[in-house]
Amino acid sequence: MTEFWKEHSKDATVEEMMLDSRAKELTQQELPEILSAAHVTAVDFMESFVERNRQDNGHHDNAAFIQADVTKLDFPKNSIDFIFSNWLLMYLSDMELKCFIEKTLGWLRPGGFLFFRESCNHRSGDSKRDFNPTCYRTEAEYSHLVSSMQVEGPDEGLEFGFDIVMKKKVQTYVEMKNNPNQICWLLEKVSRSSNTPNGFCTFQQFLDNQQYTSRGILRYEKMFGAGYVSTGGPSTTKEFVDLLNLKPGQKVLDVGCGIGGGDFYMAKTFGVEVLGLDLSDNMVDIAMERAIAEKLPSVLFEVADATKRAFSEGSFDVIYSRDTILHIDDKLALFKRFHSWLKPGGKLLISDYCCGEKPWTPVFEAYVKQRGYVLYTPSQYGKFIQEAGFCNVRAEDRTDQFIQVIKTELQRAEAIKDEFIEMSPSFLHSNSTSHIWPFSAVAELVDNALDPGVSAKQIWIDVVEEAGHLCLTFVDNGSGMTPNKLHKMLSFGFTDKGSGKASQQAIGLYGNGFKSGSMRLGRDALIFTKNGGCQTVGMLSQTFLENIKAQAVIVPIVPFNQQTNILLKKMRKDFRSLDAVLLQSLLVTEDSEASLAAILKHSIVSSQEQIHAHFDSILSKKGTKILIWNICRDKDGRLEIDFDTDVSDFRLPEIHIEELKKGLRGSGSLRAEQNIPDTHYSLRAYLSVLYLKPRIQIIVRGKKIIAILVSKSLTHIEHDVYKPNFSKEKVKVTFGLNPKNKYHYGILMYHKNRLIKAYEKVGCQLKASGQRAGVGVIGIIECDFLRPAHNKQDFVYTKEYRLTLGALGLKLNDYWQEVTKKRAREREFQALDSREENKDEPAADDGPVWLQCEECLKWRSVPAKHYDVAPESWDCSRNPNPRYRRCSAPEEAEESGELLTPSYQKNQKKQ
Repeated sequence: MTEFWKEHSKDATVEEMMLDSRAKELTQQELPEILSAAHVTAVDFMESFVERNRQDNGHHDNAAFIQADVTKLDFPKNSIDFIFSNWLLMYLSDMELKCFIEKTLGWLRPGGFLFFRESCNHRSGDSKRDFNPTCYRTEAEYSHLVSSMQVEGPDEGLEFGFDIVMKKKVQTYVEMKNNPNQICWLLEKVSRSSNTPNGFCTFQQFLDNQQYTSRGILRYEKMFGAGYVSTGGPSTTKEFVDLLNLKPGQKVLDVGCGIGGGDFYMAKTFGVEVLGLDLSDNMVDIAMERAIAEKLPSVLFEVADATKRAFSEGSFDVIYSRDTILHIDDKLALFKRFHSWLKPGGKLLISDYCCGEKPWTPVFEAYVKQRGYVLYTPSQYGKFIQEAGFCNVRAEDRTDQFIQVIKTELQRAEAIKDEFIEMSPSFLHSNSTSHIWPFSAVAELVDNALDPGVSAKQIWIDVVEEAGHLCLTFVDNGSGMTPNKLHKMLSFGFTDKGSGKASQQAIGLYGNGFKSGSMRLGRDALIFTKNGGCQTVGMLSQTFLENIKAQAVIVPIVPFNQQTNILLKKMRKDFRSLDAVLLQSLLVTEDSEASLAAILKHSIVSSQEQIHAHFDSILSKKGTKILIWNICRDKDGRLEIDFDTDVSDFRLPEIHIEELKKGLRGSGSLRAEQNIPDTHYSLRAYLSVLYLKPRIQIIVRGKKIIAILVSKSLTHIEHDVYKPNFSKEKVKVTFGLNPKNKYHYGILMYHKNRLIKAYEKVGCQLKASGQRAGVGVIGIIECDFLRPAHNKQDFVYTKEYRLTLGALGLKLNDYWQEVTKKRAREREFQALDSREENKDEPAADDGPVWLQCEECLKWRSVPAKHYDVAPESWDCSRNPNPRYRRCSAPEEAEESGELLTPSYQKNQKKQ
């Protein structure tokens, strides 16, 4: 560490110290406040920094300067009022960090404060170094560490710990550098007791470990509405916020903001700036994560105790609080603080639980005590607010209204009650049976890698041997997952799909794809994921649940510090056991150690070294690896996937192909003279047409699948337009001839770019065997207006679906009659027949060749004769058209829905 700073601090400037070119701008506002203290002791372990600090600030009588290693620094106990640490802790190992925090707790006087700020998840500066010895921890790691620390007090039996007074983003970095990953904490040294509900040392621990656990928050949200964790949700929020007559630019303080639903509503609807406070670290973590996703810099969140947080007088136009103040004892003191924080004419709106005028029953009294509530009647509430200095106070009893609200929410809960019930382990198998063939399960895992929030550019699919087991592996280079996101992916009843506004929509709606897909392919799965700051392993295993005789689905999840792990491995020579090194990177949560033990005992990895080897096999900084073993077998004990016939493919076994042929011919979907389409038995063939416009490169068993634009790969292409009477949208329908095999024909039906049904026969193609009408014609349509089934292999059989098939039949007939049967097309069709012996040869066509850039994944058109053979690897820099020779150039625009018209003349009006 010393050598690193000697190398990178030769000028001893604040820019070098902070590794940031704008460091002076970022720090110039802080120095006067720091020097306003009665005495300041400045410590740094670099002599050049200390000397430069002494030169600049040594003239101040209240400043002293010490050169020392903070891990070896010592001060008398209870001797300091305030400790300030600026981007220091991220340079300490986990053991050094724990020791230092414990020391600061001892140095501080009771009631003293520790303030520190750190770069979380990734670096903050713009001065990149070749080797950066920094541990970029998550904010949850720091919060967990400081809140769990305790030291003995001067009196026997008295212990002290830290209360989190405030945790928030460093606003200067948000405003100047659009960087939301710089977090600061303000902690107060307080005496510990077990007087809070259920014996927790602090009320905050009670909230985060009982009332608002991460899982509990998501369940509240399903009950009360997206973004809300209390009764009334969005409907009462809209009603109450409308009473405030908010104006653009006003500043709103939300006390008890929860996960931010009301704050996002106010900012989006009225253009106000909102600061949300909540004492629950779990809820603020979710709110911060969503604020980044919503791209709303006007909405900020803090973990803060409103009874201790300080604001200047007249800071806000409005203070808003929902169902929060029942937790606070001295309400009058809080309301006086509110009054001082508001500007003249500012407004206060509170909704809260109150009690009635009648005496409490013993049952109700016990309930209030157990929950730690402090309740008053509405009239008493109003008097407190008036006494605090407010005028025009209205204290309304809304009990009747909320009884109706709760009834509605109970009805909603009844409708989704199964999602709140612990799932039986047997459900893992029954849930997977929706996939009637293994390739649809593989497609689910590819979909997950492509979904917004992951957006992988590549996914590698392979089969390997691990610990004596044959395993399927899926590795992507997407964004990876936080422990919270991994928990939601592995659990039942939670999904973020269908609610986003990303330009790329999620393919599925149900959030069930991984569970059903992985368990269809094998009985057990491990997921290794890293997001740049945290790396996490989770297990979904039927074998594990059987071994422990579980009554409900249990999902072990273990987070590790990604940056600490990198540094510790560099230091492995100093340790006898690598596992002893890696243990220091384990993030200790309420169940991480038990989860780690379960994974090491019941999976195909038996040591932490093996776990981290799998993390390292994800070559990108972020990404996910899925390992599936105990691969499913058929009723005769044979593997459902043939890995031997083609070493570059996954295929269905021959016996399954014959069974599939028999079934298709029996249903009339396959004629006697036809071969079954290779998409039915070859994973490479199926994945090559899985997406209408591929946005991910798929590598199967080390060989890349050559991406194609299905709608551009036909010959004699024409376009038609479908205008459903149940939708306002015009939909493009593409028709053409299959240049490879005329007996593979029908409609390819996509939904949100994803293939749902392939080779669906419509119109004249449904005629009895012997009729040639429609043979060889492929139709392509993207049916976003229809609803796919859960397994994404069919559409829900609705009236809209039946109408669509009927309309497509008419349009295919029209294409056949008006285009295909013309004499010129007939000659081409005869030529197509003559090529049956060489089906892989495409028909000659004057249209452009479409190639996909390996870097940006955009599609570019290239003149047909520019390449004799289309290259397997290609990027924009090789484009003969200079307009599209850069990845930054947009794709060639498709025809908009309003301008869509058929590309050929028709004799009669069609739907």
